[in-house]
Amino acid sequence: ALSGTQPLTSRPAPLGKKERIRRFGVDCGDGLEWAAGWEPGGEYTKTLTVKNVSTKVMKLKFKLPTSKFFSMAFPETINLTAGLSKSLQISFRPIRLEEYDDVVQFFTEKGSFVVPISAAIPRISSKVPEHLDFGFCPCAETGTKTFLVTNDGEVPISFSWTVMAPFSLSPRSG
Repeated sequence: ALSGTQPLTSRPAPLGKKERIRRFGVDCGDGLEWAAGWEPGGEYTKTLTVKNVSTKVMKLKFKLPTSKFFSMAFPETINLTAGLSKSLQISFRPIRLEEYDDVVQFFTEKGSFVVPISAAIPRISSKVPEHLDFGFCPCAETGTKTFLVTNDGEVPISFSWTVMAPFSLSPRSG
């Protein structure tokens, strides 16, 4: 018999794909993530495929995500013979541009496990050298060094420099 749903505070920590396969005989990847690019007010759907990789018939139940931003069809008992899979549709309906994290909890005869579902926001990131070495420069002379500032994030960013005399940077902003 399958155990009923458990309170949120006792839900298990997410397992890696290999550990979940070893302990439960279920492969459902590493979870689902909606990458940056979604917008508040939209609806975005992904498929979570649950596959029986054991040699026995398996019964699974699942618990809906707790947040109102992720939704699924009403939970049903899933009967999977060895090697078969079931596709579950998960819809994401964001209301604000912020990160969202939740889980789908599955219950088997061997216990329960969770599959993480999340939505990421565009990240701001840049690369700038930590230090510049001008080598030896005689007094009252000018040394020049060129360096690269890289925007390796997902959104446009601007920059401005604040430096103390006798140093100067050009361009001062960009």
